[in-house]
Amino acid sequence: MPARTVALEDVIAIPSTLGGCADRLYALGEAKRALNKQIEALEKEESVIKTHLIDNISKQEGTGVSGRRAKVRIVTKDIPTVQEDMGGWNALYAFIAKRKAFHLLQRRLSTGAVQEMIDDLGKVPGVGIFTAVTVSITKL
Repeated sequence: MPARTVALEDVIAIPSTLGGCADRLYALGEAKRALNKQIEALEKEESVIKTHLIDNISKQEGTGVSGRRAKVRIVTKDIPTVQEDMGGWNALYAFIAKRKAFHLLQRRLSTGAVQEMIDDLGKVPGVGIFTAVTVSITKL
């Protein structure tokens, strides 16, 4: 049997008048704004707890901790950044042009490509390393 296509109007009740649609649209916008406030509060709490975990896990439990429903690990990642005190973009562009290493760019530095160059040459002009700290959470 072919799959039945269901129109959105069959699933969502559309008011019978255009004025009713306007009122419903406004009500939906108000509901979304209320939910966004809740989301903002949750994101703020999430950020505070992540910062707390980053500041405390490495000092107390090594690299991670488990609760009853989740395990949290602290994950670090080296991220190349263009630094002005190392010659900045001009030094990096000159290096890229001389070596024809345009694979280093993607509107941001290509982490893998820069790391390969650092591994091969020891450094890339104009690039320093910033270590990002994040939280990884997995349901148990």
